[in-house]
Amino acid sequence: MKTRLRSAYAATKFAVIGITEAVAQEVGIHGIRVNALCPGAVNGELMQRVIAARAAKENQPAEEIVRANYTDKAALKRWVEPEEVARAALFLASDQASSITSERIKVDAGPM
Repeated sequence: MKTRLRSAYAATKFAVIGITEAVAQEVGIHGIRVNALCPGAVNGELMQRVIAARAAKENQPAEEIVRANYTDKAALKRWVEPEEVARAALFLASDQASSITSERIKVDAGPM
């Protein structure tokens, strides 16, 4: 979601990617893999509170806030479910991902 006054938020996200890449280089010699898991808007209690607060502030139905700002903007037109993030984490920790390091794995239902 692109909004104004998000530069500090964006800077911290890019810092995580930079740290991921640097640490992966530093510890790879020891067989340690480092990846960044980047979830999008995940359906759950935190997002429900964010949406309720925004709906109250903007005097709009919560469903409209969700549609206009999250689901309609995502390529897959839906939320990310917590289980989907967990499955991605389990994959990265598994032997199936044994050659994956220094990567950013987005679990975000597509770009917004």
